[in-house]
Amino acid sequence: MEVLSFFKKRNNYFLFLSIAVVLYGITAFKSDGFYQVDEHYQIIEFAQLKSGNIEPESLPWEFHEKMRPTLQPMIAYGVFSFLEAFGVDNPYTKALVLRLLTALLALVAIHRFVKVTETQIQSDWGKRCYYFLAFFLYFLPYVNVRFSSETWSGLFLLLGVSYVLRKDRNYYMLGVLLGVAFLFRFQISFAVLGLFLYLYFSRTSKLKDVLKALAGILILVFVGIVLDSWFYGEFVVSQWNYVYQNVILGKAASFGVSPWYGYVFILYYAPLLATGIIVLFALLVKLRYEPKNMVLWIVVSSILIHSLVARKDARFLFPLLNFVPILLMGAGQIVKHKLLPSWMKNKLLKFGTMTYLLMHFTLALGVSQYNRNEIVNNLTKNLYQNYHGRPIAIYYYGNVLPKNLFKVHPMPFYYDSSVHFKELTNLKDVAQVKTSAEVNTFIWFNEKDVAGKNLNHLEGYELVQESCPQYIQQLYTWLRGKNRHVDNEVLYLKTNRESVRLHDQ
Repeated sequence: MEVLSFFKKRNNYFLFLSIAVVLYGITAFKSDGFYQVDEHYQIIEFAQLKSGNIEPESLPWEFHEKMRPTLQPMIAYGVFSFLEAFGVDNPYTKALVLRLLTALLALVAIHRFVKVTETQIQSDWGKRCYYFLAFFLYFLPYVNVRFSSETWSGLFLLLGVSYVLRKDRNYYMLGVLLGVAFLFRFQISFAVLGLFLYLYFSRTSKLKDVLKALAGILILVFVGIVLDSWFYGEFVVSQWNYVYQNVILGKAASFGVSPWYGYVFILYYAPLLATGIIVLFALLVKLRYEPKNMVLWIVVSSILIHSLVARKDARFLFPLLNFVPILLMGAGQIVKHKLLPSWMKNKLLKFGTMTYLLMHFTLALGVSQYNRNEIVNNLTKNLYQNYHGRPIAIYYYGNVLPKNLFKVHPMPFYYDSSVHFKELTNLKDVAQVKTSAEVNTFIWFNEKDVAGKNLNHLEGYELVQESCPQYIQQLYTWLRGKNRHVDNEVLYLKTNRESVRLHDQ
């Protein structure tokens, strides 16, 4: 009952914020690598080009078609240049600074949005729940530290909506912030369209005010054209190139096609704790009882237009995730006052709500710290910290590394010429691996690829790193059952290589 008392009697917003600062900082430290390869190839590698560390030929096709915005790569370039001026060359430290910068932006954006929307929550107890969800909905810490176009675009959209929800609306600032969001990710225009449609049809803004916001967006679009033209070395309208390549030529569809209702399945399968189903239910409740809600127009517009696009991915919804808490709270209030029987409205409802929130906080401490990326994670960080500068041979088995990815587009930011990869088509081939005193030899595989197989071939090797800590594996087993394997990648070292570890020199 102490937890319920805390939520009921005290106004502790800045305690929530303080805890969030610590948790987001920890998440930034733990989230090595990236969620999806575009987060690296379309941003960090572009920044590496400007730093003179790679050649244009090594960049993916999007660079040569001049279809990617360059504002975010330039931010990365500026951060890297600043760090290198102080002698910081460690790629994991550089990427960490980008994540910490993202976490800071996220906390500022969430803070501003929460303070202008908390008046929509009717009870003090409900406000505490809203604070909790706004910071600790379990996937938010992980998403909100990603230096990705989805995260940064979504955060500037959140800031823009915060300005339009203020009593003293600043439409020029709204336009500027939406323009910046557009320069990070062009698809944010789907959500911006929903916002402008709301402002027009709800009659909450005058036409001249909407035009002010549109003027701010157009100014930033012009700034983006100038920046892109400087980056690519010729006059470029990357927005048009993006539409031409992905829509007219249909290249986006070549990466996968899903039916129009694909996002329903993504929301059903992707999140834990039935969160996606609850969000869908909340959207339906808001559509039924509060169809004139601004956030609802933004979210629904974005999802509907994304549903018309052939390719669908969970990360395309990331810019909307920080709107989920206010949608859940708004729908929760409707359910409480209009749909629930009276006997469920007091302690039983609060107990159920608190149990669910605490489960989310547990996941935020656990699952949100687990980076499932299979190319750069704590395994490769271990290699860099302990063996950087020494010859390294990595023999991998199964689906650990995308086989074609490294052949076509290497990743020199994280892997230098001293690291060599070789695929094992059969785990028995480990016995045929040749080792020498000069080379650190590793075996890398995913445990689910060797489930039920004999691992006696690994005799002479020792486990040095797992990608997924044991406590998170137990948490996943509890949530999803014993038959749902966690993507736990493991790194084994040939034991006679101990003498050449860098930290033993």
